[in-house]
Formats: sequence, structure tokens, C-alpha cells
Amino acid sequence: MANPPTLARFYLAALIFLVVSGVVYGVVVRPFLLGMKQVQNLVSVREYARGLEAYRARAGSYPSTLAEAIQSQPVFGHPIPVGLDLWGNPISYSRVADGFLLVSYGRDGKPDGTNYEQLRREGKLDNAPCRDVNADQIVSDRGEHRTCGK
Repeated sequence: MANPPTLARFYLAALIFLVVSGVVYGVVVRPFLLGMKQVQNLVSVREYARGLEAYRARAGSYPSTLAEAIQSQPVFGHPIPVGLDLWGNPISYSRVADGFLLVSYGRDGKPDGTNYEQLRREGKLDNAPCRDVNADQIVSDRGEHRTCGK
């Protein structure tokens, strides 16, 4: 049986290890994993956009709903239901007069207040990397307006 001072040092070392592990996970590992999921989500949104373009090439116009254009589920370790992003939130799809607009609202699933149609209309592109996993990812027939994940 260990003597009390040795046992106390063991518990202290275990406690220090747990605290350091928690800090490393919170500061390094978790942000990295969330960032990777954000990049994978962008890949998923791009696949939706490709599906919409392929549909237009076949049918002559964009579909009324996203599900009409998407033939197979995106797979990143497991199938994702059509129309959802990797965060599990619905992807916003709207068909506009001469194109389409796709928006993934990020991890929080809430719009960030951007005028998406104005971004599309003006052709503004904001492809700068961002660290906010709640940021919206916006893609249209005119390009990628905010990717937040490159």
C-alpha cells in the first residue's frame, strides 16, 4: 500500500494532468475540429451548388426545391439528409429570377443579418478565412460570396 505522501503526489499529478488536458483540448483540439467541420460543410454546400448547376443543364432552369436537384446524400463519415448542412441545420435554398442562392447558417443555425440577395446581385465575394463557426456560408450561381472555411 502506498504511503500517504506518495498517494497525495499521485492525486496531485493526476489532477494537473486532467487540467492541462482540458486546457489543451479547449484551446487547441476543439477549435481545430470545429474548423475542419466548417471546411467540410463548405465542401457540402459546393456539392449542392454543383447539383443545382447539373439540374439546370438538364432541365433548362433551376429547380423549385433543393431536393429536386440532389440525387444522392452528401457523406462525411455518415449520410447527411438532403437539405441539411453538417451542423444538422437546414440549408436555405432560394431560386431567384435568373439563378439561385444557397446559405448555410453555420453551427448556430441563425442568419447573421447579411443581405444575401444583395451580395449575389452585386457579385461581392468575401472569401477571406474566418474563425467563426457560426458565420454563414453563402454560395450562388454567381460564385462563393462568403466561404468561411478555406
